Amino acid sequence: MVNTILILALLLLVLQNLSFFYKARQSQQAKLPGLVEGRLAPCGSRPNCVSSEPGTDPQHLIEAFDIAKLFPALTAEQALAKLAQQLERLGGKALKQQPDYRGFEFHSRWYGFVDDVELRLDPDRRLIHIRSASRVGYSDLGANRRRVEALRAGLSRPD
Repeated sequence: MVNTILILALLLLVLQNLSFFYKARQSQQAKLPGLVEGRLAPCGSRPNCVSSEPGTDPQHLIEAFDIAKLFPALTAEQALAKLAQQLERLGGKALKQQPDYRGFEFHSRWYGFVDDVELRLDPDRRLIHIRSASRVGYSDLGANRRRVEALRAGLSRPD
């Protein structure tokens, strides 16, 4: 009886790991969402995404980066480049660069799940909007929100 329970537990563990490897592989094959009608893609209903775009529901909402407060001496374009540089320091891999947009991917240590981090410059409001989201899965256990807050905290430290 004990051997049967142990074998079933091990089998369940193996199946769970195979499922994680499969989902991680799916996330690696998916693509960066990019801009949708000039804005960052909206978060879905799953709790694995945060965004500062106007209209984001409270569960997914995070504060945009205020250029005047964070980078008073920089132009909007320089501020965007500074944020992109900080994302690379945090381990992000740059995938796409446009004058008003930057796209990055981050890989988790376990299994290699991919999260996307995107920046969109709003020069009229002197804001940089951000979206951080997991490509697959339901919950990210708060990883995307922590990543954005780590980015924000890193900006307050001297170079």
